[in-house]
Amino acid sequence: MKEGNDSREANAIHRQASEWLVLLQSSDATANDRRRFEEWLGESPGNRTAFAELEDTWGRLTAMGGRARTRGNVEPDPDVVLKHLDRIDRARRRPRAAWAAAAAVVVAAVLGALLILPGESQTPYRTDVGERRTVSLPDGSTVDLNTDTELQVDYRYDRRRVVLSRGEAFFEVTRDQSRPFAVAAGHGVVRAVGTGFTVRLRSPDVVAVTVTEGVVEVTQPAIDHSDASEPAETPAAPVATLRQGQRAEYDRQATRIETVAPDDLERAQAWRRGLLIFEDASLAEVIDEVNRYTETRLVLADAELGQLRLGGTFRAGRVEALLEVLEQGFGIRVSRDDPRTVMLHASADNSPRDSS
Repeated sequence: MKEGNDSREANAIHRQASEWLVLLQSSDATANDRRRFEEWLGESPGNRTAFAELEDTWGRLTAMGGRARTRGNVEPDPDVVLKHLDRIDRARRRPRAAWAAAAAVVVAAVLGALLILPGESQTPYRTDVGERRTVSLPDGSTVDLNTDTELQVDYRYDRRRVVLSRGEAFFEVTRDQSRPFAVAAGHGVVRAVGTGFTVRLRSPDVVAVTVTEGVVEVTQPAIDHSDASEPAETPAAPVATLRQGQRAEYDRQATRIETVAPDDLERAQAWRRGLLIFEDASLAEVIDEVNRYTETRLVLADAELGQLRLGGTFRAGRVEALLEVLEQGFGIRVSRDDPRTVMLHASADNSPRDSS
């Protein structure tokens, strides 16, 4: 019953927003109308969100004309789109008695546009190996994509959803109580209202979530990713609530939570500045991390080298500085079997030393 009430309330808000849009686009709007409109906007975040989305879609629909494409990349009839535009344009010049009918035209045109317009409602983003990218989302939230990352953004009037299918991303979320922000990754969903957090797919089944600001919830089970455009979610209670300075790692079976020291939290976020920072890390761990940022593969020819401990700050994607440290500080011999593979060999006098 609550779901039905929510749907009716959302429809009512959109209907009111469309009526205001028609009125404000017409020459009949008075100063008093604009004052009442500002009061309506201030009544709830949902009002502001609905009007902003309708106004944005109106603008894109007008600019697009007959160049829209459907989700399946099948061209719609341009005459149909242009007919909607013509009806909307004529609605601007109608007397106030016709506002309700004109609003119905706007609702039909805009809801249709939400299905056929390309752009932010269903948008994929990705980075190549070694690339970083910052994306601004329609609500003012931002996403920093780390190396070799892929995600899809699905924004609608009643939800904000991201599906992370590969890699790592930091989310700085604009607060909107009416539309919680959800990130589906692996076998869980991370939910937030206004906060900052990182989600990393360590493997298809293992996900790490680190919170730098605010509070997030992790729920399981998650989403069927077979159709990311229309994910089917099974309702579930939160299995973890994370606050600033906490990290959770989850898979299909369990969720593990730990508190992260401030220094460790800063190191974990260093990739956003293009840096990799290590402190008393094993060489095996260092190589696993460095290999994420370059097409050049570092390979341990001698497994015992992986136990060496080291520390330092390196520029992501630039392996030469690390190789110099390993050769000069640890006596490790470096060989290149091919342009993209670097083998690390133990020397006769190799012994575990700490360079941090």
